Amino acid sequence: MARPQLSPARARRSCFLVVTNTGNGTEGFQLAINNAFSGDDFDPVASTPAAIYFDTDASGDFSAGDIAYTPGSNDPLLAPDASVDILLVNDIPASLADGATVVQISDVLPAGVTFVSAVVSQGAYDSVTGAWFVGTVGAGSNATLSLQATVDAGTAGTTITNTASVAFLSQHDSNAGNDIDSADIVPTAANLTVLKCAVTVRDPLGAVAPAALAIPGATVEYEISVTNSGNGDATEIIVTDTLDSNVAFLAGDYNAGTADVEIIVGAAPPVFCIAEVGGDTNADGCFLNAAGDFLTVSIPVSGSYPTGLTVGTTAPDNAVAVHFRVTVN
Repeated sequence: MARPQLSPARARRSCFLVVTNTGNGTEGFQLAINNAFSGDDFDPVASTPAAIYFDTDASGDFSAGDIAYTPGSNDPLLAPDASVDILLVNDIPASLADGATVVQISDVLPAGVTFVSAVVSQGAYDSVTGAWFVGTVGAGSNATLSLQATVDAGTAGTTITNTASVAFLSQHDSNAGNDIDSADIVPTAANLTVLKCAVTVRDPLGAVAPAALAIPGATVEYEISVTNSGNGDATEIIVTDTLDSNVAFLAGDYNAGTADVEIIVGAAPPVFCIAEVGGDTNADGCFLNAAGDFLTVSIPVSGSYPTGLTVGTTAPDNAVAVHFRVTVN
C-alpha cells in the first residue's frame, strides 16, 4: 500500500479506512467526511465530485476503478463482523503551510549525566520524560534543542551515549531512516598519587649523599612526587607542605644559588622558583607563609614555563617532582 505524499496543492490524496459492523445484526451505514477536527493545523478540502470511495480494487489507495459513495444510494449494508474498505479523498490547498505540523522528539538523558538546563528554539522540553514537544516545523526550516548536563562522578573512561529520535510526527516521513541519531562522550578525569621522600645531601662532617648523616646542621632534600594515573590531564595543581619544627627551610640552594625550589615534569628541563616569605610577591607560584614553615608550590609556575606544566596521562609526562631543601636544627 503506497502512502500518499501530502504537500500543498496536491489533489485527490486518499486515506484508507475500514468500516466494520461490530453489532449482532445486519446494519446499514451512512458515511460522511469531516476535515475540520480541532487539535491540529491540517484541514484539507474534500475532493469533488466525490470525497468517499469504496476501495473496489483492494489496492489500499485511490485509483480510477474505485466506486464513488453517494449517501442514501449505495450505503454499505454489513452483516455482523463484516467490513468494507473505503477511501477518504481530499485536495490539499496550495495555501496550507508545508512541513511537519505536529512533531515530538524523545531525548532522555542517559545514566552518567545529570540534567542542568534546556534551551529550545521553539516548543517545550520535559526533563523528566525527555519529551521535546516541538510543534510545527515548516518545510526547509529547523528547530534546535540544547541540553546542558553535568558528568557524574565515577564515569571516567566509560562511554556515555545520548540518543535523540522522532517520537511522533503528524505527517508521513519520506525518509524515516534518519529519524534517530546519537552522540557519545568519554569523560576524562585525573587520578593523582602523592609520595614524599627525603635524602641527606650533605652533613657538617663533610660527608655527602649517600654517606651523609641527618644530624644537626645537615642539609636534607625533600622530594614530593605527584603521579597522574587517570585518563585526563591534571592542570593547576597546588602542592603544600608543612615543615617539621626540627628543620628550617633552606633558601638559594638550587640553580647556582638563585632558586629555592626545583620542579621537574616528566623529562622536561627543571623549572626553578623563589619561595618568598609571606606571599608570592614575584608571582612565580612558590612562597612560604609568614612563619616560614608552610611551603606552597603551584603548578604550572606562572611565567616560568611558557608551554605549561601539565601533568599528563602517559609516561614520562604523567609525573611531576618538587624538590626543596632544609637544614636540620
